[in-house]
Amino acid sequence: MLNIIQLNNRSIELLSRISDFDKSKLWICFGQTKIDCMPSIQLEDNLYHYRCYERGKCIDHKTTNNEDEALFWILDSYIWAYSHDYELHNRVRYVDSRRLAFETGQKLYSYIGEPYQSMNKNKICSILDKAPFDDNRLLVLDLIDDFEDISQKLYNHSKMSLEDLSLCSHGIGYFMEKPYRNKYGGIANINIAFKEMYTKFMEIFNTLKQSELSTKLQEIVNEMELMQTIAVSAKPIDN
Repeated sequence: MLNIIQLNNRSIELLSRISDFDKSKLWICFGQTKIDCMPSIQLEDNLYHYRCYERGKCIDHKTTNNEDEALFWILDSYIWAYSHDYELHNRVRYVDSRRLAFETGQKLYSYIGEPYQSMNKNKICSILDKAPFDDNRLLVLDLIDDFEDISQKLYNHSKMSLEDLSLCSHGIGYFMEKPYRNKYGGIANINIAFKEMYTKFMEIFNTLKQSELSTKLQEIVNEMELMQTIAVSAKPIDN
């Protein structure tokens, strides 16, 4: 059984197979710590103990006597964070964000090799068994953001107050004031909100299409036309 120093060295050796591995971003302590949300791994009574604390309370504690499993926990603390950070900076709109994150993680594990690549695949399968990919939910949530962004563009272009805006003022004001969001930015019933938002969006869109537009406004209307095409494929979602 590897001691903690050997476990540390072995994990660094494996992660170094990733070309841009950054040791400073390996957020795990080899030894005891209670730093908030920083995982730690220790060897106690011939068992590897993985712990994570939040506000002084242990929120995750698992044990194993298997070196590969302990190494996987260490590798995954780096690769999971790397993959989701990569997804955040390379986001593909209208699809479940986990698709790119999981794909990136599998690619990194392919550099490290077995048995860790298969262990990661099993982890992903377990997650998806409980919560399958849901592109539709992300499509709806992204469209809600799009409706708000488009209205902001129209308002900025008008350079007028909402009260004085003659072109679609009621619809634009609705998206600017966001009555469907609570004080935390959340939406209680996404299906009802989306239906109402889509109706308002189409009112604005149809009004603009019937108007004589500047070049800039026509560009915005072209964006709205693409959004409308995407929006018709949206289905009701579970809140």
